Amino acid sequence: MPSYEERTKLKIGDMVKLLFLLVGEDETGPIVQRERMWVTVREVKGTGYVGMLESLPRTSDVLAPEDLIVFEPEHVAAVLIRKTDPRHPHYRGDGPPGRE
Repeated sequence: MPSYEERTKLKIGDMVKLLFLLVGEDETGPIVQRERMWVTVREVKGTGYVGMLESLPRTSDVLAPEDLIVFEPEHVAAVLIRKTDPRHPHYRGDGPPGRE
């Protein structure tokens, strides 16, 4: 899990993985399923964020890619570190900007 500081300093364009609890039904009644999905931060709003869902849910049709998701730092399970970021273990600093 990312540090508290990392989760509270997200910027527009950052990709984060959030945990979703999706309620559905099967032949026995209501069920809750969990999915981890990627969201791109589109707006920093107060202490939280608005992002766009990048993933296609496997267990529910309640959400779809490009849906807007409102979330807080405590909901962030992972932050994507791109190869162009010096924190990435394979960062070399010699590639063209924006390449991943």
